[in-house]
Amino acid sequence: MTLKAIGIGASIAVAALAIGWSSAGIAKAKKMAEPPPVVCPADWQPVCGEKSGVRTTYANSCWAEKDGSKVVAKGECKAMKPHKKAAKKMAKPAMKK
Repeated sequence: MTLKAIGIGASIAVAALAIGWSSAGIAKAKKMAEPPPVVCPADWQPVCGEKSGVRTTYANSCWAEKDGSKVVAKGECKAMKPHKKAAKKMAKPAMKK
């Protein structure tokens, strides 16, 4: 092996180590930047939360927010009344031919 080949090999090895160390440092920095997980209390103070048009009762506002819901009312969600047209359509029996 010539001295030139050894120098090229050493340069490649140093470059590979530098890339490995820098990517490990970036991954560690990203991991440290994440916020800690939210821990909600177990107390029962029900709220009605809405997410994507669907209302759900949660134990408290912390659980609603953790799920990504917007709190729309204190207390449990009330059953929604069907629209008048939908109620009439449901009341009519299906006609057979």
